[in-house]
Amino acid sequence: MSTNVIVDTNLIINKSKDIFTFLSQRNYNPVFSTVALFEYLVFIREKFIEQRKLNKKERANGYIEAARIVLERVAMAGNQLVSPSIHDFLKGLEISKERDVDVGDAILASMAKERGLRVITADRDWERLKDFADCDFV
Repeated sequence: MSTNVIVDTNLIINKSKDIFTFLSQRNYNPVFSTVALFEYLVFIREKFIEQRKLNKKERANGYIEAARIVLERVAMAGNQLVSPSIHDFLKGLEISKERDVDVGDAILASMAKERGLRVITADRDWERLKDFADCDFV
């Protein structure tokens, strides 16, 4: 039986194009959040600019292409895409302040708890959130 999980940004970054294979091999049914995808695109944009400044145009364009593939696969695979509610934003702000964690992670934690999902992550910052939202560390 598959486990429904909300995918953390760092896992999308670390696994990129292989994320769907990675998740299916572990019997995870992924739910993607607009928060994590936005953070992923911010990361991609930063890498694109960094590589372009180094005059590594092919590598810079590779980041954009990798992001395009991930986004298309999210859409094509019929994966669930969820967005935070105002409650998630407010709760995330509170969690971020109380636990000194990234606001994106805090919002994701609120989303996971409200929707009864586990968070799948490789980010040890989630150690500070695991008593609030169920996490699978990979």
